[in-house]
Amino acid sequence: ANGCTAKDTVNIRINAQPVVSTIGNTSICKGDSIQLVTNSTAQTNTWSPALSVNNPNIANPYFTDTVSQQMIITGTNATGCFAKDTVVITVKPKPAVRTIGDSTTCGPQLITLTTNGAQTYSWSPATNISNPNIASPIFNGTNVQLYNYIVTGTAANGCTAKDTVNIRINAQPVVSTIGNTSICKGDSIQLVTNSTAQTNTWTPALSVNNPNIANPYFTDTVNQQMIITGTNATGCFAKDTVTINVKPTPIVKTIENVNTCATNTVTLFTTGAQTYSWTPGTNLNSTSATNPVFTGLGTYTYHVTGTAANGCIGKDSVIISIGNKPTYTAPASRTICNKDSVQLDGNNGTAYAYSWSPGTSLTNATIRNPIAYPQVTTTYTLKVSDAICLYDSTFLVQVIVNPLPAVKASRSKDIDCNNPSSNLTATGAIQYQWLPLAGLNDYTIPNPVASPPNTTKYIVIGTDANGCKAKDSVVIYVKGGQYFSFNIPNAFTPNGDTKNDCFGVPYWGSADQFSMIIYNRWGIKVFESKNVSDCWDGKIKGLPADAGNYVYYISAHTLCGYISKKGNVLLVR
Repeated sequence: ANGCTAKDTVNIRINAQPVVSTIGNTSICKGDSIQLVTNSTAQTNTWSPALSVNNPNIANPYFTDTVSQQMIITGTNATGCFAKDTVVITVKPKPAVRTIGDSTTCGPQLITLTTNGAQTYSWSPATNISNPNIASPIFNGTNVQLYNYIVTGTAANGCTAKDTVNIRINAQPVVSTIGNTSICKGDSIQLVTNSTAQTNTWTPALSVNNPNIANPYFTDTVNQQMIITGTNATGCFAKDTVTINVKPTPIVKTIENVNTCATNTVTLFTTGAQTYSWTPGTNLNSTSATNPVFTGLGTYTYHVTGTAANGCIGKDSVIISIGNKPTYTAPASRTICNKDSVQLDGNNGTAYAYSWSPGTSLTNATIRNPIAYPQVTTTYTLKVSDAICLYDSTFLVQVIVNPLPAVKASRSKDIDCNNPSSNLTATGAIQYQWLPLAGLNDYTIPNPVASPPNTTKYIVIGTDANGCKAKDSVVIYVKGGQYFSFNIPNAFTPNGDTKNDCFGVPYWGSADQFSMIIYNRWGIKVFESKNVSDCWDGKIKGLPADAGNYVYYISAHTLCGYISKKGNVLLVR
C-alpha cells in the first residue's frame, strides 16, 4: 500500500477424477441376481446399500436383493478424488407355480397334472405327457418305474417359477382264476388260480376251506360269486371273480332194510333220480333198473347210485337178510359145588343172539357161554333170537349148587418119647387125601397113623358123593427124644422189651437132675441153675454183662434118657 511490494506463492494441483460408469437401470425377477458390471478407474469401489450385493467392495458385484433398490457406486482413486454412478434395479415378483403332489399308481393310469400360478408353462421332460406346453397335460406312462417331471411357469412380467412332481408306477399283480362253472351240492371244486401276488384273499370266506390261499376248495352248498383279491408287496392289488352254480343233488331213496324168512324174492323199489346203477350185481336181475329184483338167501348189502337230469348223483343203500326159520336146541343144565363156577353153553352156535337172566351171577348175560357163579341153586332163563327172521325161543337152564362136605380132622395125641405115633381121624366125606405124605402109613384113608419126625400140620381134603371138596387141618406136636431139637436159642437181647430177654430152654417136658451152667470167654462162670424153668437175664451179680459170646452146658434126665448139650450163645445189646 505504501508502494512497497512483497510476494507470495500458491500451488494449485488439479488431480484427475476417476471414471465410474455402471449399467443402466434394469429389472430382475425376485430370487434372481444380476451382475452390476461397472467401468471404474478408481482404486476402491463401494456400493450402497451394501446388503443388496454379494460384495459391496468390488466393482462388479451381484445384486441379490429381493426388493427394488437404487444402487450407488462410489469410486475413489489414490488422490482421494471420487466419482459416483447410480442404477435403479426393479425386482419383479415371481409366479407361484403349483402342480399336483407326488403320486403312486398300481399299473398304468392316466393322470392330469393340474397346474396353476403362471401365464405360460413348459414341462420337462416332454415324454409320456400329452402336451408339454400347457398348464395341465395328461400323464400316460406305461412302464413300471419312477417318473420325474419339472414344470416351468412364466408370468406376464416374464418371471418364471418351477415345481416338480414324481409319479411312481408300481407293478400290478396278475390274478386269474377259473371260469364260471357248476358243481353238485355236497361236492367241492378247487379254485385253481394263477397269481403273482404275495397274499391272496377270497370272499365270501366261509365258502372255501381256506380263504387265504390262491387255490382253495369251494365247499358251499348255495350259488356264490367268489372274488379273489391278490395283493403284492407294494400294496397293489388285482381281482378276479368266478360264479359257481351249485346244482341240487337228487334224493335217492330205496326200500328199508329187509329181514325175513317168509320169502326169497324182494323188489328194490327206488325213487329220486333219472338213471340208476347198483353194486354189487349178485342176485339182482339188473344193475341199472329202477326197481331191480333180488332173489336168494343170505345177507347182502346193496348200494344204488342215482343220476339226475343235471348230472348230479345221490346214493342210498339197503341190507337184505333172508334166511330159513331156525330150529333151536335146548341147552343143558349144570351142577357145581358151593363157591365154584361153571361155564354155561347156549348150545345153538354163534349165529344167534343170547340173553340170560338173572344176570347178577354171570360174567356176561349177552353171550352164548358166560361163566355162572351162583351161591344157591338157580334157574336161568335163556332167550335165543335170530336177527334175520326175528324169531326167538326161551329155555330154562338150571345150575344146581351142592353144599360142601363138613370135613373135620382130629388127632389122638401129640408125640413124645413115650408115644411115637398118633392116630389121625377125618369125618364128613367119603374120600380123603392127607397132606403132607411124610410120616403117614396111608394118605388116602380117613384114619391114617402119623409118625412125623417134627411137629407137623396135616391137611385133609374130603370129597363127598357129589364130588364136592372141603378141607380141615390138625397139628401133631412132637416133643422130646430123637424128635426134639431142644429149641435152644443161639442169641438173646436182654433189653427189657419182653422179647428174647432171657436165655434158657423153652420146653423139656418131664425132666429131673437139670443143670445149666454159663461161662464167659475167659472160662469164668457167670450163671448156674438146677431149675428147668430158670433162664439167664444177662446180668452178673446184678450188673449187665458185656455183650459177646458165652458158652453154655445143659444136662438133664428126660423121658427119652440122659441128654447133654454144649453150645454158644451171643448176648446182644
